Amino acid sequence: MRMLSRMARSIALLALISGCGGDEPALPPVGPGPVVRVELDAAGAGFTETLGQIKTPAGLVVGPFLLSGQNIRHDYASNRLLVDLTVSHRGNAAVNNPVRLLALDIESEGVARLDSLAVIFPFANDDTRWTPGEISRPLVVSFAANPGATVAFFAELGAGFEDIRPVDEGEIRGTVWLDDDFDGVRGSLELGAEGVTVEIVADDPEVGALDILAQTVTNASGDYSFADLGVGAHRVRVKSESGLFMTTAAELAVQMQYSTVVTGQDFGVTWQAPGTLGLGVAADTMVRSDSISRFNDNHGADAFLGVGTDEIRTLLQFNLDAVQAPVVSAVLEMTIAHYISGSNQTYRLEIHRVVESGSRTPWIEGNGSEVRPAPPGVVWVNEAYGVAWLGADNGGDANNQGRPDFNPASAGGITLIQASQGAGTVISWDITVLVNGWINGDYPNYGFYVRDVFQPSSFRQVWFGSRDALARGYTDARVQPGPRLILELE
Repeated sequence: MRMLSRMARSIALLALISGCGGDEPALPPVGPGPVVRVELDAAGAGFTETLGQIKTPAGLVVGPFLLSGQNIRHDYASNRLLVDLTVSHRGNAAVNNPVRLLALDIESEGVARLDSLAVIFPFANDDTRWTPGEISRPLVVSFAANPGATVAFFAELGAGFEDIRPVDEGEIRGTVWLDDDFDGVRGSLELGAEGVTVEIVADDPEVGALDILAQTVTNASGDYSFADLGVGAHRVRVKSESGLFMTTAAELAVQMQYSTVVTGQDFGVTWQAPGTLGLGVAADTMVRSDSISRFNDNHGADAFLGVGTDEIRTLLQFNLDAVQAPVVSAVLEMTIAHYISGSNQTYRLEIHRVVESGSRTPWIEGNGSEVRPAPPGVVWVNEAYGVAWLGADNGGDANNQGRPDFNPASAGGITLIQASQGAGTVISWDITVLVNGWINGDYPNYGFYVRDVFQPSSFRQVWFGSRDALARGYTDARVQPGPRLILELE
């Protein structure tokens, strides 16, 4: 039997019994199976056959399809076989063309073509896409057929295999995030980067450059997406911009299958001035001893970092793993959020390096906050775990670790004047010597304290923005950005 190459075949054999007028003998069905024998003119008689998968020259795997023929009858006036046909798409790939059918006469001497007909089924909707699960509208077709012949239906997919193509329904989704600790891995508190341009590109051999096939800009959450993508490989990249540095690969190769959504195509970035590196804080919290009830409180997830009387201190730590050589300068920046008490207070805020403290180092930031309403995952301070003034090792709450010790020598200090430095003011400390000591390996990086060396008798406190404030979605109107370290590189 000679068949067209790349043909999906399914056969439904119909016994057409010759006779006179309406005296044709009835034959009962003998299915199920590929052979169906039916009584002529029997309303509702028919067949259902699966057309298998086939791979087109373009590499598209099409099918399977389910072909259904109902109400098979013979019109003696025209000497034609009539059948009501539908086809349903049982595969995974949306295509632009449905099915063509060929009718062949099978004789003892071999196979001779009886009749052929290109059947284009009406789509169930008007989107011109033969989508998975879609069932065609019924179509009445007829073939030249003599009574007494046995007829086989052969189904060939498409109106020509070169015309079949996958419908461009694929989608790529991802996020660009601000990699505050520069480690290439998105932390739970690292925010999305808004306004970053993401592109799909391809090589253009004629001009020796890249073609930009698609372009979009990340939204407020750092998310981006590309829709209506075809099958095959797509190169997705972050567009190079002045001051934008990658902490992950700048380009990803995404393999798109048929009508699929590929997620998780993410990029880490950080914004820097030329020759500088800006790091967000890796961990921040505060400890306080202004009353005995505060000794066991953990503030690791608080929206604010306090410094004030009764040795209310802030603990900070930056990840310097990405810095391979000593820096020209290192400047700590913190943003004032609020003052507690007073209107014209003067603070002397100094930096002290945390030293090895046994089980109290490295310290654990924790999950506590006393700011209400608190976002999901945040626990009330006296029920939370993490570093506190007193921990389990020195008679405090078993949930908590006690505060670590610090070097009494100041690593940097500034004078803060409340009257002239209000909420939103960025306060800076030069901590170059401290940072280069960490980079050179002179001492382990356990972070540092910010403390007020002035300890007046009346209670006071200055609050700075924490990394948790924006990352956790606090709704407090006083929220400010968290601490950051600006490095000038050699």
